[in-house]
Amino acid sequence: DLGRDAEALGPLQPLLEASPPDQEALRLAAVIAAYTDRVPEALRYYDQLIRLSPGEEQLRLERIELLCGADRHAEALGDLEPAVKRHPQDTRLRALLVEALNAAGREEDALDHERVLVEQSPQRADFRRMLAEDLEKAQRFDEAVPFAQQALAFAHRFDGEFDLRVVQITQAAVPNLLDRLLVPDAKSLPSTSKTFKPARLASRKTPAPVMPPPITIKSHA
Repeated sequence: DLGRDAEALGPLQPLLEASPPDQEALRLAAVIAAYTDRVPEALRYYDQLIRLSPGEEQLRLERIELLCGADRHAEALGDLEPAVKRHPQDTRLRALLVEALNAAGREEDALDHERVLVEQSPQRADFRRMLAEDLEKAQRFDEAVPFAQQALAFAHRFDGEFDLRVVQITQAAVPNLLDRLLVPDAKSLPSTSKTFKPARLASRKTPAPVMPPPITIKSHA
């Protein structure tokens, strides 16, 4: 019960105000504040804990999770990048970094980390889905298509919205895919239309019309 959790801070106050404060009390206070959406208060407790135990990595990771959960990715980014370097196999941490990089407008860096996630967890459909959707946002449709299709193939089920997105991504990729079939100098030709025929169609000659045989009318004497 969140109300009772908030009330539980009362008995902790003497321990929190001690010098130095009791670390177990600080940890409990941080958790209670986080669960009751008092993020600034929870951050203050985590900062105290980190100052008291700078080598305890779990505290830093919990603080990162707290910031990302509160959509404060920009603040988390400075801690996330070195944390991922320290824990390169932690896919949860790298996924949080992707969110933070996208929020900071660093889409290309986010895509690089998404590709790492797909390599690290090849059977995770959600990572392929995330990469496909971010490639789509970057309008790199022909790159997005295989990841979107693989995500559907690997997943036991996906919502209908994503099924539709796969179709949309594929349709958006078609112009780019067809562009590879164009005659090499087609784009340099003057035209009032932006659409050119693929080489295999442009090379066909229009067949000459077949004239019907002459009709002979017989006269009867």
